[in-house]
Amino acid sequence: MRYRVIVGIDGTDASHDAVDRASDEARLRRGSLHLLHAWYGELTEAFTGRESFLGRDAGEEALGAAREQARLRHPDLG
Repeated sequence: MRYRVIVGIDGTDASHDAVDRASDEARLRRGSLHLLHAWYGELTEAFTGRESFLGRDAGEEALGAAREQARLRHPDLG
């Protein structure tokens, strides 16, 4: 059975710690690491179908930083 370790990130110090812990766990179990970030725009924009690009960009940046952090800690993680 292949383990999947999923960790939610938000760019805070606590989520950086969580990425370290999750990447350690994924390596220990010979599993894969999956990073998750969710965002939402203003409620008024949700009904018009427009996205909150500022929130989306910040989320993508946080995911990129977390991905790089995990790669530096465990380059062999898939």
